[in-house]
Amino acid sequence: SSYLLDRYGSLWRRRQQLGDEIAFHPHLYRRGAGGWCQDKEPSSLRAQVLRSYSAMMDAGFRARVSRIGEAYCSNAVMDALEECGIQIDSTAMPGRVRIDAERSLDWSLTPEHAYYPAVDNYGLPGNPARKLLEIPMSMLSTMADYDQEPLLRYLDLSFHPRAMRDGVSDLIKTAETIVAVTHTSAVLKRATPHGLISFSADAFAENLGLLLSECSRQERAVRFVTLAQIAC
Repeated sequence: SSYLLDRYGSLWRRRQQLGDEIAFHPHLYRRGAGGWCQDKEPSSLRAQVLRSYSAMMDAGFRARVSRIGEAYCSNAVMDALEECGIQIDSTAMPGRVRIDAERSLDWSLTPEHAYYPAVDNYGLPGNPARKLLEIPMSMLSTMADYDQEPLLRYLDLSFHPRAMRDGVSDLIKTAETIVAVTHTSAVLKRATPHGLISFSADAFAENLGLLLSECSRQERAVRFVTLAQIAC
């Protein structure tokens, strides 16, 4: 579980020295007859989370923040994260539901703002509530080349600017915070074009400029912070 931390430890430590935050990001799968699929069994989920977080600590990294791969979550996952001492999670995708052979996520009723999840419902604030704070990813209306109509997706700065331009203004009007996501592989050039992901560092820069200019237009101040700093 700790291979990337062990193999590239010097890189991560340099990034920490520069102010970046190293967080916990497990993908919780099990191997079935047809290949890998989402693990949904509570005891297995707990074991996976505890095992991988222990490996992270053994590699010399202790995380305060988590995000579960593919935006999967459950009450059992939240139990395990709290058992690990995670204080902040940022897995929620407010308004998104997808349950099929490839994905399993249900954030249909989740608010857009930060909240302390109910003990019996990870997707909603409630009482009794957990000590862990959920800070949702920012969602906005997007239109990929292959979409028939706009679709709510998380804010990804590697998208084609044309796919997200129309949704940025509405996002900034109401957002308390903006939580953006970018996978490094999605800004590296590749030969085959994609209808949503740009695979371009220039597009990343254009999207960031779009966010900043829209904040300026709406007279909203901007400060770049880590998720742990948002919680503070």
